[in-house]
Amino acid sequence: MMFTLFGGTFDPIHEGHLHLATEIAAHFPIKTLFFIPAQQNPHKAEKPDVCSDDRLQMLHLALREMNNPKFSILNWELNRTTPSYTVLTLERFVVEYKQNPALVMGNEVFQRLSKWYRAEKVIDMADLIVINRQEMPFEPEILLKKLKIRDYKWKIEGQKLDHSGNRRWIEQLIIQPLPHSASLIREEIYRRWQQNDMEHPPQGIQRSVWQYIKEKRLYSVTKREG
Repeated sequence: MMFTLFGGTFDPIHEGHLHLATEIAAHFPIKTLFFIPAQQNPHKAEKPDVCSDDRLQMLHLALREMNNPKFSILNWELNRTTPSYTVLTLERFVVEYKQNPALVMGNEVFQRLSKWYRAEKVIDMADLIVINRQEMPFEPEILLKKLKIRDYKWKIEGQKLDHSGNRRWIEQLIIQPLPHSASLIREEIYRRWQQNDMEHPPQGIQRSVWQYIKEKRLYSVTKREG
């Protein structure tokens, strides 16, 4: 049984995130899958549209509605005043949980992993679950060569690669994602506020999260409006 870390800004949490987590839990021997909301993604210039407390509360509501005992939350990164570097969370996790976790990321992010802060330490401390679509190439050897890691071999041809003396692994999980985007959902919510059309949630948002958004008037203004 393994711990898995699923990071993101979750601005807002939506059914696409939850579908992905459910697919991971169905495919891997998960003990706990931790959602880890980020204070500030170091790879994005823009800050989240709503504050940390609201994003965290929406995440709690979403998981309560899901009622999956394998899903939990770690809010460590929300307390940071600096960008949310993954390696710092991994270091703390290994100390507190006495286990190296698996880290979830999309294939687009995986292809840029060598540019992350202390990337070689990230893949030394965590196994990687790379979420992919069938048509996109999965080439973990390229990453390992960039990080000068030569001790690797395919375990399941085309899907899983062991490295660092079989201590760590990188595995591809091919899924069909739901057609939801946090940025598009934010735009839709803003439009609904402008049109006073707030009775039903937009596609991809759970009712408990939608109720919270309405109560707090979240996404009712754009960043350019303040």
